[in-house]
Amino acid sequence: MFANQPNIDPLSFMPFGANSAYIHSSINHFTDAISKTVNTLQAYSHIGDDSNFYYASAYLDINGLSMASSVSTPSRYEVIDGAGLYLFLPFSGFAEAHVDGKKGISSANQHAFFSPEIARTGKTSDLSMVQARICEDRLSVTARSMFGERSYKRTKSFVRHPSYIEMQQGDINFDLIYRRLFQLIDDHNLDSNLLSMIGIDDVFYRTLVLMLNSNALNSDEVVFDDTSMLSGINRVTEYISANYSQRVTLTKLEQISGMSGTSLARGFKRRFSCSPMQWLHQHRLKVFNDLLKTARPGETVTSLAFLCGFTRLGALSGQYAQVFGEKPSDTLARSRR
Repeated sequence: MFANQPNIDPLSFMPFGANSAYIHSSINHFTDAISKTVNTLQAYSHIGDDSNFYYASAYLDINGLSMASSVSTPSRYEVIDGAGLYLFLPFSGFAEAHVDGKKGISSANQHAFFSPEIARTGKTSDLSMVQARICEDRLSVTARSMFGERSYKRTKSFVRHPSYIEMQQGDINFDLIYRRLFQLIDDHNLDSNLLSMIGIDDVFYRTLVLMLNSNALNSDEVVFDDTSMLSGINRVTEYISANYSQRVTLTKLEQISGMSGTSLARGFKRRFSCSPMQWLHQHRLKVFNDLLKTARPGETVTSLAFLCGFTRLGALSGQYAQVFGEKPSDTLARSRR
């Protein structure tokens, strides 16, 4: 077990939040603490010598998307019925669950566990995982926005019973997608405001919808005529032009367009040779350039970047230079000369 291997730091296995993790090394203290916050956990015990017990966790909430990142030594658990809906994503090790006499295993790179908070027992190996509390209404809205009514109905069918979802579906590796997502969370130091601004919670829900609807990309969808598609695209570009400095998500753009995600992406590709979110990024860069050229005393590259909706300033400098041939600081300095 990693807890008694001195050359291995258990925190290195955490999907996100290692720098802010709360660490328990006493099983008694841990069970006392968790019993006060998780009312559906009936029993929890360590497998092996209690002196080797280890549990570290970090928590994050972005617009109601509550996630817990954890790493722990092997355990047994018992959960009673509750009212929540959860996604369990193992990134190292496995978790076994017994529900209604049936056994299932979610394991790293293989299967995620998507389930209502239903009575179950089970055990785990050394385990690194993310547990996310899912809002059923938001999941359904996102599914309908992305793929239409069929996806909505299929997604609704998943929320009543436990399901094991494959992490590799065709060419899509969801394990890799989530790892990159959680790395982005770490890159922003778990700052929920910045993460909200770039729409991490929307990306999380969209990835989950895609996991639950692996065949949706190839399913039949409503075909929009050129006039309807042009009207929808115009609504999206007008919305972006008016709200580029605010949080803009792809799900919101789909809703404004009145089209599915596939149709909207196809329309933008045909008209602008880019995706809706790429168009948003390009528009923000153009506004940023204009603001740098007309900057007032006291305004800085950083303040103007945030005003345009940018959050990753390190990456912004290189992206700006690719488009305008110089760094943002050079544009600002030239405008003041």
